[in-house]
Amino acid sequence: MRDYPLVAPIDAPENWPWPVRVYCLGRFDIYCFDERVTFSHKHPRKPLALLKALIAFGEMDVPIQKVMDALWPELDGDAAQHALDVALVRLRRILLTRDAVKTHDRTLSLNRTCI
Repeated sequence: MRDYPLVAPIDAPENWPWPVRVYCLGRFDIYCFDERVTFSHKHPRKPLALLKALIAFGEMDVPIQKVMDALWPELDGDAAQHALDVALVRLRRILLTRDAVKTHDRTLSLNRTCI
């Protein structure tokens, strides 16, 4: 999959070779290229909270302001934006692909072709 990246069709079956799989009902697990993501040191709380927020808010076209209000209610605009930017970079690093989370017109979306 890493050598030959495939774009998932709209009706891709469950057994499609997804680069990233997220399980969030009953448990929260992330698999990248069929390997469970684990953390040897402390868990990256904010990047994982960002992923959970995106899932909870509908995965597609989630307003950035809504995410910042939910995750950093105590921070003002610029500080919240910086915190979001840092969390987004870290989340993309965890998911092993920059394309996993897309930004467009002040919204965030999970990329349905790889998650």
